[in-house]
Amino acid sequence: QAAQTVCTLKVMKSIAASLNAQFYLHAGSHLGAVIHGQIIPWDDDVDGFIDYRKKDELEQICEGEGVEVHPSGVRFKCIQAFNALKVWLHYPGMEKFTGDTAEWYSPFLDLFFYKIEDGSIWEVSPTGQRLAQNYIIEDYFPTRPYYFAGIYLLG
Repeated sequence: QAAQTVCTLKVMKSIAASLNAQFYLHAGSHLGAVIHGQIIPWDDDVDGFIDYRKKDELEQICEGEGVEVHPSGVRFKCIQAFNALKVWLHYPGMEKFTGDTAEWYSPFLDLFFYKIEDGSIWEVSPTGQRLAQNYIIEDYFPTRPYYFAGIYLLG
């Protein structure tokens, strides 16, 4: 599943760029990049961060069956769950490992949103409501590329 996770990250990075947005490693995945240069072995997902102003455009891409990203039928899909979007690449005949109640498939990205307000970067819910997590802008930016499981991502 590690190779599929890297593919999902590459597609996510490209889709973010198509929206004129940056995709950042976040939370445990940022830590994994800094310490291990890869996914933390016990983590079940990858955490990403994207500007909340791009949420609607991103959800349009994910509408319905998502968007085809490979002629073999692989599709980029996402759904809102909890405080993030669950993002994954879905291929025909894909086996489900996330349990019966989860609508998303594994491996997946937890894509969190942020807003810059009052001199801080605030993590916000998919509805735009501020959450407790916030960072002083100068502590977060400027970002830099981190080697992460074979590719470079900002964090």
